[in-house]
Amino acid sequence: MNAINENIGSELYTDFKRFNYDWTHLFSEKDSASSSTADTLQQESGNSDSLDKSSFITVEKANNTSGTDAKIFHIEIHENGNHNTDKRVGIVNISLTGENLTKSLKGTPDTSKKRRRQLFEVLNYAIKKNIEILIFPEASIPFEWLPLLVEQSYKNNIAIIGGTEYYLPRLLSDSIVNDVSSSDQASQNSTYITSVIDNNAYNILFSIFPIKKKKYNTAIPLLRIKNYYSPSEIQLLRGYHFDVPQNTPEYHLYHWRGIYFSVYNCFELSNIADRAIFKSKVDFIVAVEFNRDVSYFSNIAESWARDLHCFIIQSNPSDYGDSRIIQPTKSETKDVIRVKGGDFPLVLVSIHKISELRDFQRMEYCLQIPKSTEPPFYKPSPARYEWEWVEQRIKNSCVTDQPWIEACYQKSNIDSKGSN
Repeated sequence: MNAINENIGSELYTDFKRFNYDWTHLFSEKDSASSSTADTLQQESGNSDSLDKSSFITVEKANNTSGTDAKIFHIEIHENGNHNTDKRVGIVNISLTGENLTKSLKGTPDTSKKRRRQLFEVLNYAIKKNIEILIFPEASIPFEWLPLLVEQSYKNNIAIIGGTEYYLPRLLSDSIVNDVSSSDQASQNSTYITSVIDNNAYNILFSIFPIKKKKYNTAIPLLRIKNYYSPSEIQLLRGYHFDVPQNTPEYHLYHWRGIYFSVYNCFELSNIADRAIFKSKVDFIVAVEFNRDVSYFSNIAESWARDLHCFIIQSNPSDYGDSRIIQPTKSETKDVIRVKGGDFPLVLVSIHKISELRDFQRMEYCLQIPKSTEPPFYKPSPARYEWEWVEQRIKNSCVTDQPWIEACYQKSNIDSKGSN
């Protein structure tokens, strides 16, 4: 991954691994385990100081066959046990104003009690409804609150996805101390140092995954910089004397608890080539947005659901609306959820029937046609949709490019040349 992404991600990982895993591991041994049991735990898990990021995730660079220059990384999140592929998803419908972004650019983000109370209303509702994946809009969370979200993720077993307000190295001190807990131990273990000092304004996309390893819980925060800033966003940043990061486009394919998905950040959706990167390889795409041009992005999302033949989860502030979940079905039933407006935060909940969609996708066109007339009325998969990748997802296997897939393409090209 590029330098700034890897740097921020590693610093956050080191901090939370130390607090969430090592700290829990050591105190569990001390307080509740006998000496013999403690020895057994130590042998099973190894020295906790030796655990590194590879104990929880594996990051592999994957081939990009879409024709763009974007780097693709397949991120495997390791966890024990089997999981149901059908996921309970929650979209956060919350009001956001440009004033919050302006405050963050001035170095005075709104971290008031009122705003924090709204955040906890959302989190508490998500916990009550047993939501497994909670999705916030773009730029909806102060960067300083990331530690709080990580704590909520691992304590309540919820994956949390969204965007932070701008990360501004120029205005930040060398260290940020989170306020998750007032205890000395928590404060000591919740400080991370950033060595990235420049004049850029980083629009950060975060994906936080809870992980259960043996009897211990932790969470992995994975961050990515927005690939394409919108023209109005660039104008805003330059107006406050900030630069726009010049980084190679990068996308992540996540494999977590039996599901495969990627996350796009608002204006990234406007790149038609980048939208095709994960064709056949994902169960759903998450799009986090702070977007006024609802009509344009709505058309993109609807065509995307059909072109990739997957669920599209779109989260946009309630001020502009069109937060929705789209499925690749006929027009009358394509919207699982769709909402606009509201004065108070709320969470829209839906169960993604991923196993049902996979069963449909693994069939050839001739069998999909009669099934398309039955609920939920899935449309047939598009041309060059690779059912082999569906089989890989069903098997819970890696969906990076394999030699046998390349061989299929080569054979297809030879056959087409021969027929000419």
